[in-house]
Amino acid sequence: MRDSDVNREIENMTAHRSNTTNPVDFPISKENMRARCEALITAMVGRDLVNQWWNSPNKAFCGDTPEQIYSVAPSAVYAYLMKSSEGEW
Repeated sequence: MRDSDVNREIENMTAHRSNTTNPVDFPISKENMRARCEALITAMVGRDLVNQWWNSPNKAFCGDTPEQIYSVAPSAVYAYLMKSSEGEW
């Protein structure tokens, strides 16, 4: 095997594979991530407060709203919700 073939194989083995463009990689689509976020929020605060949660300043995001953060880094909000749902408040 030539060096170029070996290098190509190494690149193929170590290449980052993702179906998202999120800074923290979760192997789910943005649409599924949003649906999971909605389900987690509903379970934690109730259906009536979901919109308020998305649009209120949040200490975990330095006073930005979760919606603002989700627009630039959806996986950050998803990760926060996953940790919170597991009891890491």
